[in-house]
Amino acid sequence: MKTPLKYTAAFAALAVAGAASAQDITTEVVVERSIQPVERAASRPAGLTPALILPPVGTVTLSTASYTGLSPVVRAYTSLQPARGADVPAESPWRGYVSLGYFPVYNLGFAAGYRAISGENSTLDLHASFHGFDYKAWEHADEKNKYNGGTVGADYTLRPNAGSQLTASADYTYASAATYYTAAQSRNAGRLSIGWQSELQGLEYSAAVRAEIDAFGDTRFDLGSVNTPFDGLRQQLYGIDLGAALPFGEDNKAGADISATFMHSKCDDRFAAYAPTLGIVHLRPYYALRAGQVSASAGLNIDFFTGGSGSKVHVSPAVDLAWTPASVVALHVTASGGTGFNSVRAMLDQSPILPVLGSFGRYRVPYDLSGAITVGPAAGFTATLAGGYSHAKDVLMPDLNMLSQPMGERDAKGWHASVELGYEQRLFSIGASAGIASSDAADGKGYYLWTDGARWQIKASGTVRPVERLAVGVDYTFRSHRHTPVTSLGCVSDLALRATFRFTERLDVFANVENILGRRYLIVPTISSQKIHGLVGATIRF
Repeated sequence: MKTPLKYTAAFAALAVAGAASAQDITTEVVVERSIQPVERAASRPAGLTPALILPPVGTVTLSTASYTGLSPVVRAYTSLQPARGADVPAESPWRGYVSLGYFPVYNLGFAAGYRAISGENSTLDLHASFHGFDYKAWEHADEKNKYNGGTVGADYTLRPNAGSQLTASADYTYASAATYYTAAQSRNAGRLSIGWQSELQGLEYSAAVRAEIDAFGDTRFDLGSVNTPFDGLRQQLYGIDLGAALPFGEDNKAGADISATFMHSKCDDRFAAYAPTLGIVHLRPYYALRAGQVSASAGLNIDFFTGGSGSKVHVSPAVDLAWTPASVVALHVTASGGTGFNSVRAMLDQSPILPVLGSFGRYRVPYDLSGAITVGPAAGFTATLAGGYSHAKDVLMPDLNMLSQPMGERDAKGWHASVELGYEQRLFSIGASAGIASSDAADGKGYYLWTDGARWQIKASGTVRPVERLAVGVDYTFRSHRHTPVTSLGCVSDLALRATFRFTERLDVFANVENILGRRYLIVPTISSQKIHGLVGATIRF
């Protein structure tokens, strides 16, 4: 997609006097992306122990099956995320926890949670977290990339009867981020969602409302003679979701989902390339059935666009077929597609320290065809063979459109395939996978969930549990032939070690050390990763 004229002018203004030197691009980023035009929920670890997690860059497949996890986890930093919401088991003997981790020079993680209400029909969880780091920028040893951000929130669940549930979730985030070429930029972000699902005389129905607000402060670029302040982006997303399904007997169901989402953006006039307000109205009629070991659903994704230019209607398939011919064999085939927004939160999935000045528009997936066969677990072994072919338009990917916002909307069309093997027993577990995808960004070829344009991906992991209280693990990720349409990205080679030891039922200690090989890479163009980093700390339950 061509860079809009105003973006080009802004880039030219930022690049005067040759103050910004060219850099080698040697990294990749993979974005979690759902084809439904509904903002995805945050990942929530189960239980009252927070999980050492990475940024939300792992992909989610386009169906409810978890057979095809092709995209890698690429470690840019480590953080602690609190356990929260209905995923915290009510039968846990603990109501809360506090967890703290640190790694020099400065990597700090904090997470805390408390179940304030733990009733038979309702729960209320309060949670808080903080994440901070600073490190020397690659090829700019005298400058640092910095981030400090904290979140507080609450999640409420009410089950008034066996067939109904009310959920409500809200959180607020304040953060400050800076790169070697930008001054610190603040972010105020809020999120609210309320949902209800129930059944009335056999009719299953659901309804939800949601809102997300992001407001970024002004920032300046340190580019020699160019030190003009730019207004930060203000963006709001509002949506409503409705769904209903009518069962026919025990094995058949007809239904429809409808949702409407609107994204309003206001930014500096020098970065205004899209209509201020864009909308998507989504309709999915479907029919689902189950016959013995076969379950299937067939429907259409029909999207209507408001605001902006171009086509106003987008139609894509919504077909899902699963067959379990034996207890250890499963086959799964999907034909899907859809649309969504390239929102500011999708941009920050790439890196939390991206300077945010302008907005992007909608992406479209005309079709995504995939299939997988899984064998196991059998005697501890599991094997999965998967593949597919997809076509996506205007997908948000790392690019070199402009220094101030190194992201762009690109098309990607092509095939992908992978094989995954695993073995697990009481004392240890191991796993390995290899994936390949068509890769030629200059010709628009690639797998849109591999946003770095990689051709090969290899992953390996293992965990050893020599005693009941100790677990030690290793993870390795390799990706090659990564590139944007105009620049080679090289390869990623990332080795990490992790360990957890439980002193008592109340106290755990943990260590997670990443990028042990010290390989530097760019998370997106102009923003590099740390060398060796991680978190070492403890979790206390109460």
